[in-house]
Amino acid sequence: MYATQCGQLDILSIQRNDPYNINLQINIPNEGKTRTCNLQFSSDFKYLYQPVNTSNRSIDIYDLSQLTLNTKLLQQVSSYKNNNPQRNEDIRFSQDQKLLVMTYAQGIQIIDSSDLLNLKLLSEWKVPLQMNGFPRSVGISSNNQWVLIGVRSIGMYLVLNIEDPKNPILQNSFSTQGGEQVVISEIYNIAYLCDGSSGLAILDVSSLPQINIISRISIDGWANHCNPIQKENYMLISSMDYGMITLVNIQNKTNPIVYSKYVQDEQQSFGNCYFSDYSYGFSVSQFGLRAFPMTSQIKIHSSFIDITGSDSPIRLIQNELLQVGQVIELQLLMLYPTEGSLITNVFYYDNFQMNQLPYWITFVKSINSVIISVDKSSIDSQNIQGVFLNTLVVQVSVPLTSQSFIYEGLTNESQSNDIYNYYQQIGLIDGNNLITTVFNPNLQISFTVVQLATSELNQKLYKKVKLTFQRSIYYNPILFETQQSLSFDFKNQLGMIQTFSSTAQLTIQVNNPIMGFFVNKIYDGVISSIFVDSSGIIFSGSIQILNRILQNKILFSQNFPQNKIAVDNGQSHQFLIKLDDGINYGIKKLISFSDCTQSFIQIKSRVMQNPSLKLQSQIKNKYYNSIIPIIDETSIEFSSQTFEEPDGFQLSYQAYLQGSDGEFTILNSDYWLKFQNQFLRFYGSAPQTMFNQAVTIQIQATNGITVCSDQFTIYIYQLPLQFILNLLVSILTTLISIIGVYQYHSIVFNFLNFKNTFYSKETARINQIYFKVILLLGNNVLKAQKLVDQVLVQLQEDLKNESIKNIELQQINDNLKQSQIVKLITFDNSVNQQQQQQPQEKQQKNQQFKPPNKNFLQQQKKLILKLNQFYQQSKYDSNIQSFLCDIDGIIDMDKVVSFIRMSKLEYKFKGKKINMLDDLKYLEDSSSILHLCVFCLLSKYVLQQLPDQQFFYDYLKQYALQYNYYSPNDWYKNFIELQCQLNQEEHIKMSDICQQKLFQLYSFKDFQIQQAFESLKTSPHFKIIQNKFKYQNVKLNILKQALVSDALGMSSSGKFSKCQGESLLINISNIGSIQAYTKRSKKCLFDKSFFNYKKYGISQNIKLPCWMSIVNKHNFIILQGKPSIDDYEEFQIRITDTQNHILKTFDLEVKPQDLNTKSQQTRIIDKFIQKDECESKVNNTTFFPQDQFYTENFVQRYQNQTKESILYQQETDSIFSKIQKENQKQIFLPDEANSLDQIDNTHNTIYYSSIKKQKTLF
Repeated sequence: MYATQCGQLDILSIQRNDPYNINLQINIPNEGKTRTCNLQFSSDFKYLYQPVNTSNRSIDIYDLSQLTLNTKLLQQVSSYKNNNPQRNEDIRFSQDQKLLVMTYAQGIQIIDSSDLLNLKLLSEWKVPLQMNGFPRSVGISSNNQWVLIGVRSIGMYLVLNIEDPKNPILQNSFSTQGGEQVVISEIYNIAYLCDGSSGLAILDVSSLPQINIISRISIDGWANHCNPIQKENYMLISSMDYGMITLVNIQNKTNPIVYSKYVQDEQQSFGNCYFSDYSYGFSVSQFGLRAFPMTSQIKIHSSFIDITGSDSPIRLIQNELLQVGQVIELQLLMLYPTEGSLITNVFYYDNFQMNQLPYWITFVKSINSVIISVDKSSIDSQNIQGVFLNTLVVQVSVPLTSQSFIYEGLTNESQSNDIYNYYQQIGLIDGNNLITTVFNPNLQISFTVVQLATSELNQKLYKKVKLTFQRSIYYNPILFETQQSLSFDFKNQLGMIQTFSSTAQLTIQVNNPIMGFFVNKIYDGVISSIFVDSSGIIFSGSIQILNRILQNKILFSQNFPQNKIAVDNGQSHQFLIKLDDGINYGIKKLISFSDCTQSFIQIKSRVMQNPSLKLQSQIKNKYYNSIIPIIDETSIEFSSQTFEEPDGFQLSYQAYLQGSDGEFTILNSDYWLKFQNQFLRFYGSAPQTMFNQAVTIQIQATNGITVCSDQFTIYIYQLPLQFILNLLVSILTTLISIIGVYQYHSIVFNFLNFKNTFYSKETARINQIYFKVILLLGNNVLKAQKLVDQVLVQLQEDLKNESIKNIELQQINDNLKQSQIVKLITFDNSVNQQQQQQPQEKQQKNQQFKPPNKNFLQQQKKLILKLNQFYQQSKYDSNIQSFLCDIDGIIDMDKVVSFIRMSKLEYKFKGKKINMLDDLKYLEDSSSILHLCVFCLLSKYVLQQLPDQQFFYDYLKQYALQYNYYSPNDWYKNFIELQCQLNQEEHIKMSDICQQKLFQLYSFKDFQIQQAFESLKTSPHFKIIQNKFKYQNVKLNILKQALVSDALGMSSSGKFSKCQGESLLINISNIGSIQAYTKRSKKCLFDKSFFNYKKYGISQNIKLPCWMSIVNKHNFIILQGKPSIDDYEEFQIRITDTQNHILKTFDLEVKPQDLNTKSQQTRIIDKFIQKDECESKVNNTTFFPQDQFYTENFVQRYQNQTKESILYQQETDSIFSKIQKENQKQIFLPDEANSLDQIDNTHNTIYYSSIKKQKTLF
């Protein structure tokens, strides 16, 4: 060891590397005015350089290569000559040892040291006079470009540029009030500045000449010397005045940390050094040289194991940070311990003193473990986000024996034993031969059990005994760093709150109320409360649930536009987050508005209106042009999806009525139109005083935060027919009651309603079976209408609101269609039937080719103009049509049934809610009335959506009414043939008389349809029709479906008319009588067609001709019979209800059997024409022909040909033979044993039920 003190150089020897056994080996006395503060060694430690100030020398060079423990004289091998030596306290080599800088009076000298024994002066630089300071320390940068000079007397550092060593230039300076020492790093491009009262500073050398202090740390006292150790990870700093030795952790050069301090009484430290193995360090003070251990002689292995709330402990990696809330077990294990050595205690190093363990650390001596329940007190409350160093000091005691106090030249074995026994007796040594807490290393010791010859020897003995005691106790520091476990990271969507606590309280508030307010919402699993002004919200609960709430986002109502960055008074809008978990220090942080909305804040959406569900459009869908009647019950129910709340909040509704001044006021409960806000439903009956008025109502929907409104107007312009009839009936009733004939009130009703109940004349043939089939639909049409309305509304909502696009439906195979669609009409090709139809068809054809009159052309023009306007205003929903129909335009009931099954819809019927799933068995049964009604109503709906097809259908009706061959109530008979005659040899099995077989009696008159469209070509408006309505693309299937609907009476659900088509809209129990009437001999003065009849027969029990009977079947009745040759007559049949209201009236004439038959060729041509027009059997909807207009084929083939030429051509046609060979089809199989004429009267349930007395008009 080499030591200097005021110019004197001492060389000390350390025996056996024992720092407590140091001897002075060589002393080189001071010469002249030498004031040496620092020595310099060559890199190989061969030469020692001492700055001196004597005679003609400034540096002495000594050879250390021959130095041993026995060397008494150090050989000087060279020196640096100087004729004018000055004060020189410090010298420094450059890292390559090519330059040497020495302080020299009030400046420095730069010396060429390329030859280590032959130093040469390169230049000398003086401190400017205005600075007036003496350099204390120097250092050369690693690139030999800069020299740093510490000027202690003025507390300043100077920066010299020595790129040219012979011409140094002062580049910069900075004052620090210190300037004690400059140490250039050998590893990094930095310099350590020992800076007096300013402590330690780290300078960035790469920034020179600019001054860039990387970091600075204050220490106790005046820092006058520093020494980096362990690869510059730590720094030993000597302090004067107070502090002595300080150990600083400089691993992080930007954040040095004081690890520990060593203070002995009031001693100072002028300088320090250490062994290369870091076992001991040394400090020079006013009391001499002091040794202190840097590492313990006892090695302890430590392991940190995380045992926080887990049955599976986790071993932590080295230097892993401990977090508040963790429970850590520190396992201690001595390596190669001395026998009997024990870990006797553990201390907590705090405030640079060893203290007892705090409450959150427990030493378990029995297992050599320390349990650390990391507490927030382990971190700095002023820097809770930082990392805090904690130090445990483990005390290890080595046992003493009776031989421990034998000292060479002082004591023997006996004296050692006496000393040992003495200290055992006073309790300083326990039963385990370990030092107890009685020992105080800071106190001097003495004893009398052993006394030596002189007091000096006794004092020497006391010091050695104390040293023995001191060396029997070792202290091993164990370091661990702690940090706060509570954190809030808004970018971590998996868990924004992180802590080892199970619960926490989270507060979120706005920094400016103008931003908006929090929505008062229930958050499951936590206790939540909102500020009075809604500017903040507080959550208390488990960490897991709090993270889930943050992940699902917290609703916030924003006051300013979302796409605008709001700034108020220059301050951007932010959210203040406060988080407290009870174990960590609470944290506060401000997060920008945009960051919050992207992570855990959800901006409350406004209540919006569904653009496809405007209130007015919904009204128009139910009431044409929004017109409602008076008196009748009006019910308006809007879709629950009219207003949308994207965040799922419950909406509340309020209705407002517009007054005459245009202002809206709350709809009063005593107003005629009531409002059920929970169902968005209005109901009520408009009083008569409201007639011809308009009512505008506004509905406001709100979620408690935002409001959305829409309004609708209803026009009370309609007088219900029932009202008019009731008015008339009330007047007539009053009159009738005056004259005492009130019981005949039905006369008025029947008189006014006669035209609506009268149907075309029918014919029965002698010896041919006559059928009249009447369907009893009851409430099925009304029920089906409700069902269809709901299906169409739901289908429209699904297609539009849910944006279902490009729905691809696979074609249903023909076999499945045949099993699902009702057999409606078949065509009978028997020869007898053709013979029966021949006269009638001939008569019809003659009428059909009549030229249209002027009135018909005017009606045709009006129809074109009306439908043209409708065509411009209508927009057909192709998605709904493609869903309801197959590629042939036929209603696909399979799709409808499947849609109902998936949608699980409900509809209201007679005040009750009915689940459509309960009707599936009827809808799937193609023979059920409900199935038929739904099919027909959907057919009419599809027709209404096609303006051009509607035009053609209306034209067919207009065409039929023009020629007036049939009654206006059964105009469809122009195009549909109702089979009601059977030849004598044809018989019917009773088991075959069922609803499904009945519809085989219906067939289309395709030739009549063709002739109707042919007449349209002669119209002067044909060009308009052809341009606007695509005459060449008539969809026959759609038209035929509509014809079937009208024929079956399933086209509407009118309440007043109880007879539609061939059906009655009542049940069997509502039929009062079915009775025949014959003409009177005298005509009535009034309407002969109504009053000029009398009841048939002479008895109350005879109401029908004897040859006619009634068969009552499920959902229909049959008038049937076979007149004989004696039954020539004409009579009228009337069907009345239980109130004597006439439901249906038609004439029946019995005629001779028609023996005229068509020739074979004529029948073949008729049959061929029917085949060419596409055979129209409607017993199953799959039998409709392809959807195309085929008339052109026939016209082009037979145009301008006479019937004879057609016959001739057909004789040579190959198809002729094919048609001739086809078997004629019979409607029913013959069964002589069970023929129709054998039906007895037991089947005539209606006949017998009507025997009871009834008052009739006739």
